[in-house]
Amino acid sequence: MKLKDTDLYYEIYGEGEPLVMLHGNSGSIKDYYQQIPVLSKQYKVIAVDTRGQGKSKDTSKKDFTYKLFADDVKALADELKLDKINIVGWSDGGNTGLEFALQYPDRLNKLVSIGANAFPEGVEDKLIERFTNQMKQLKDMALEETFGERRLLKIMLTEPNISKNDLNKIKSPVLVIAGDRDVIKPDHTEFISRQIPNAEKKIYTDTTHMVPYEKPDQLNTDILNFLGKK
Repeated sequence: MKLKDTDLYYEIYGEGEPLVMLHGNSGSIKDYYQQIPVLSKQYKVIAVDTRGQGKSKDTSKKDFTYKLFADDVKALADELKLDKINIVGWSDGGNTGLEFALQYPDRLNKLVSIGANAFPEGVEDKLIERFTNQMKQLKDMALEETFGERRLLKIMLTEPNISKNDLNKIKSPVLVIAGDRDVIKPDHTEFISRQIPNAEKKIYTDTTHMVPYEKPDQLNTDILNFLGKK
């Protein structure tokens, strides 16, 4: 789907209520290869490559923001004439889901956020330090071909900036999932689930940030149960 400065790539599987699936930073639709076949038996799954990632092109030179990604999801929902969508977002995709819940509350039914954060400090300090060092090295090289990589690092270092008050405003039901060995700090996941009025929290044991890969069956079951609740 062509937007002003991006060509958004997506795939649709199955029939039923729309379920948009958003991958993590530098990922693609392929990350959900263990989810799509199961979820598409009951939902119309719309798997999207975020702009500048996977097969989605991006010709702009501006910084990426999760608000921009949320706008892209809304544009896609408009294009497909979907009044309300469910969102499953992992990592960066979960951050985009939270922004979508804030920007377009009337267009969201339910959100499942997996390993999401509301602000950069919610991520383990060691990882932020590593990103900062990588960013410095890439900047020192100052090569045009590292622009995309720099942009994807920068969004993790500077975004999102969702406040406690913002989280309090989210009206949709939200399932907050994280691994007990996630790079998202445990108290941060707790903070997100506590501040969203209609949130449930699930922590997967013996699991890192790679929830869709490490616990596919549990994740599929939890998503279907949560979305199926009246």
